Amino acid sequence: MNRPELRPYQTQAISNLRASIASGVRRLILQAATGAGKTMTAAEIIRCCESKGKRTLFVCDSLELVEQALSAFDNYGLDVGVMQAQHIRTDESRLTQVCTAQTLDRRIKSQRYEFEQYPVHLICCDEAHVQHKVRDELAVLYPNAVILGLTATPFSKGLGTFYQTVVSAISMKQLISEGYLSTYRAFAPFVPDMKGVKQTAGDWTKDASAEVYDSQIIGDMVSHWKRHAHDRPTLAFGCNVAHSKAIAAEFASHGIAAAHVDGYGNDADKLERERTIERYKSGDIQLLSSVSMLTRGFDAPLTSCLIIARPTKSLSMHLQIVGRGLRTFAGKDDCVILDHAGNFVRHGFPEDITDFTLDLGVKGESKDKRDKGEKLPVPCPSCQTLKTSHKCPACGFAPEKQNEIVNVDGELVELSKVEAAKPKQFTKEQKQQFYSELLTYAEKRGYKHGWAANTYRKRFEVWPVGLVEEKRQVSETTDKYCTSLMIRYAKGKGKAEANAA
Repeated sequence: MNRPELRPYQTQAISNLRASIASGVRRLILQAATGAGKTMTAAEIIRCCESKGKRTLFVCDSLELVEQALSAFDNYGLDVGVMQAQHIRTDESRLTQVCTAQTLDRRIKSQRYEFEQYPVHLICCDEAHVQHKVRDELAVLYPNAVILGLTATPFSKGLGTFYQTVVSAISMKQLISEGYLSTYRAFAPFVPDMKGVKQTAGDWTKDASAEVYDSQIIGDMVSHWKRHAHDRPTLAFGCNVAHSKAIAAEFASHGIAAAHVDGYGNDADKLERERTIERYKSGDIQLLSSVSMLTRGFDAPLTSCLIIARPTKSLSMHLQIVGRGLRTFAGKDDCVILDHAGNFVRHGFPEDITDFTLDLGVKGESKDKRDKGEKLPVPCPSCQTLKTSHKCPACGFAPEKQNEIVNVDGELVELSKVEAAKPKQFTKEQKQQFYSELLTYAEKRGYKHGWAANTYRKRFEVWPVGLVEEKRQVSETTDKYCTSLMIRYAKGKGKAEANAA
């Protein structure tokens, strides 16, 4: 049969893996971004095993991934059986066996698998960042087998205490530049304040995260989607099931075909879930919302927009979510990513992450986060495009660099009054009102574009991301605030000039 042709970097990755195995390494990680073809690379390795009469176990994280692997291996001409009760493809005599970690674990514990009759030479662990106990059990049962983990995100705690090395097939930046992955544009219309939000296991809890999002913010998701991604097939990621359902309901209320899916329920629910996913892939549903179900192994290349409304401290989760939108597809120019979770501001651009050393389980040295000191993107205050440069590459806006102001006494009474009257917490409407008044103030005085955003930032210490540029009548309080800033600036500039003289 005519097998799919391997890409050059896949062939090179196989050579690098072989070199590591020849040097005595038996437990390896193959790292490559979502969409790079890790399963296809594994298929060629498995084919080589089959040609020598050697057996392989391909261990998946879910039943859905079993079917995906089965389809890929059939396409590659492998001799495949499925280790699953009542599956039409169950045939343990086949050289390659595809199974879930859960099924394999049950069979080992019940001693229903004849390990001596079926010796295994290669064990592939798909989604290897999810560390199932059965992996360790297999290592004991087959001490001479090569164990190959496949993952885009080898950051899990203690992964390096089992695997000996990681082989990175190709960088995400190169995959994008060579056209193997889609380009993307990322916007941050809303960056949630996660200070004080409840955490567990090093990340914010789903329910506590959902409380950050009120109905107005969910409504804003629709308006920003219409502005940046209208008519694009879209995946949305919420904090919990209720939040995900609310996102889908909000889009549906605006006449957009939207649905929610999750992993809960009985067999009937599973069938309905599968139908819903197929309706999304066929174009009948435009927006599909979920929590965790679509973050791993979900393959829908037509997706050209992501709505991220699930804040996470996990670099792995960030990369897994973004990867859902970067597969190439006929007619797809790029992917628009609307980050309403602040994950890009927290973790950075995925293609800039190149350190894939394995975590050794040392306390306080987690690999599942960005290193401190690395430059992270910020949203442009004018168009919300995420950027690391001073000048926005999308709209050209560059915030004015402010002169250092020297605090002076005496004539800043009005500023003190205004600042003292500020409440500790502001609603979004109060912030919008202030920003709208600043826009009017700037227009009347002929100030440059960007003055209002800079002045807003002086007061709230953040850019007016997610606010609309509508002008409103300037209140007396805002007028006094702006006047006091001018007094501060004039006094500071005069004192600086005097010192220079």
